[in-house]
This record gives sequence, structure tokens and C-alpha cells, in this order.
Amino acid sequence: MAQMTLNVGIKGLKTDTNIMDIKVPDALRRRIKTGVTWFDDAVGGDGFVPSSVMMLTGTPGAGKTTMLLQLADSITKSGNICLYNTGEESLYQVRMVTERLKLAHGFVCGQDIMVPELLEHADKLRKANPKKQVFILQDSLQTLDDGKYGNGTNGSTPLRCVEMLTDWAKSNYGIVTFIGQVNKSGEFSGKNGILHAIDIKGSLYIDQEKNSETYGERIFEITKNRFGCSGRAYVLGYQEKGLFEKGSFGMGTKLAVQRDATTMTAQDELRFREKQLAEAEIMVEHAKFKVRRETVLRSALNELLQDPCDVDILYELLNQIRHERAEEDADE
Repeated sequence: MAQMTLNVGIKGLKTDTNIMDIKVPDALRRRIKTGVTWFDDAVGGDGFVPSSVMMLTGTPGAGKTTMLLQLADSITKSGNICLYNTGEESLYQVRMVTERLKLAHGFVCGQDIMVPELLEHADKLRKANPKKQVFILQDSLQTLDDGKYGNGTNGSTPLRCVEMLTDWAKSNYGIVTFIGQVNKSGEFSGKNGILHAIDIKGSLYIDQEKNSETYGERIFEITKNRFGCSGRAYVLGYQEKGLFEKGSFGMGTKLAVQRDATTMTAQDELRFREKQLAEAEIMVEHAKFKVRRETVLRSALNELLQDPCDVDILYELLNQIRHERAEEDADE
């Protein structure tokens, strides 16, 4: 059985060190945005913490490669450096996809198979751009080789590759995102050590539960996050220019609302929030609420009109509604 060996410790730490004496590097207090709003929100609210390693899994055809390409283009637009390394497709194919998606800013492209060569490539970019954040986006993990057996691999090769990518990220405050190996149903298929090594696990899949409110929709969710919350999910649409946010749910709420992919004005945002509230009212129309249902809805609407951009109002509303429903059911 392969042992996971990550260099995440503090060098020279004394045995009697009090945790209050540990000085956190300034780099770990920063957040680096990709520029894709719904993605940055999903991984922590304001993007990645430098040194983060993320694995993306999900059902075949859901759009994982598309997501990485959109991220790569947006990272470049934001002024940082993205190395998009592919072993799944030729760079000719990748270029044609960027044309189809109408990406405008591009990214540094790579086709390294050996991890040491990939990291050497990233280090050259890091040294040439000392004031910029360097990202590695890898499509995909199973195409990499750590070189331990020359030109051969075994079942532990992906784990060793993740260890090397993680060590690089932790040592250089780099950010790494890679597509992980999955089975036919889109579930992660690999060594459990990989799940322990990564900081963030995201999944992009098509909801195939027929009784689900989001049946047939693309869902992007974060199920592990060492640097932020997990459990929030996003309903994504797919159009000519790739993935876009249609709605989101979390905190016990299973409500998804169609949202326009274009930039919203304040009035557009207000109408969108009012539509969410209207849907919330429909959801509870036949609930056995007495006085408090009307009070909760009126209160939420008043707050919504004062601050049309506060999406948490809706979540709080629905949580209260569900709590009321549970109380009524218990009374019966």
C-alpha cells in the first residue's frame, strides 16, 4: 500500500511551541480570484487561497474540460498566469475548442506528461512573473507520470503525481486544479490518499435523479474545502460560450431559479430576487402555516426591497419556512 508523504510541516519547529506563537505567512491570508464569479464563490467566496490544490470530478460530458478552459482564460484576463497542461487532447484540439468558446485572453499551454517537466515549466513562469499568481490547470490526472518506473506506471502513479503537485503548491504558494479519474457514473475512482492530499474537491455532474428539483441540470458543488465552507451547489447552464450560472442552492435549500448569463443591472437583480421570493411563496402556498408564514414573507420582502443584492435573505426565508413546516408536522 502506497504511503502518502506530503511536505506540509513547518521546518525547525520546536517541540514546546505554543500554537499562538505560530506566524501565518501573509500569502495564506490572501484570496486569488479566477474572475469566474460563481466559481470563486464556490471555492471560498473570494477565490483560492495560495497553496490550494483542487480536484474536479463528475459525470462524462458534463463540461469539466470546458470549465477548466473558461477558468484558464479568465485567470489570464485577471492579470495572473495560468499554465493549462493537457494530456487528454492535442493542443490543436484545445485551440479549436477555445475558438468555439470564443475565449479572448488565452493562457500558457503545455503538453507535459512527466510531472517533473510540468513543474519545471511552472517554475519558469513563476520566476519570470514574481508578482503574479501562477496556476496549474491539469487535464487530466491520469495522463501524468511521476517517472518512478521510467516510462511505465502503476496503480499508485496518480497518488505520487498528486503528492508532487501538492508539494509544489505548498512550497511555492501555487494553485493547482486537476481533473480526477472517475468511473462511468462520475464518481471518483482512485486511491483514497488522493482525497486526503487535496484541499478542495469539486464535482460537476448532470442530475439524473428523476424526483429531484434539478433533474437534467448541470450541478457544480464543493464537497470538501479546507479553506472555506462546502455544501453550496450551483446550477449551471451551457451555451455557445460555455458554462454560466443559472442559480444556486445550499443551507438545506433545494431551490434553483433561471438566471440570465449577462451582467445584471440593479433593477434586473431586484426583479430576479423578487422572482425567487415568488417561487418561495408558491412552495409554501399549501403549507399549514398560520400567522407566522405571512409575517415571515412580508419581512423578507421588505428587506429584499432595501437591499436587492442580498441573496442570503431568500435562504433565511426558506429555512424559516421549512422550520415552520417541521413544527406544524410535529404538532399533528
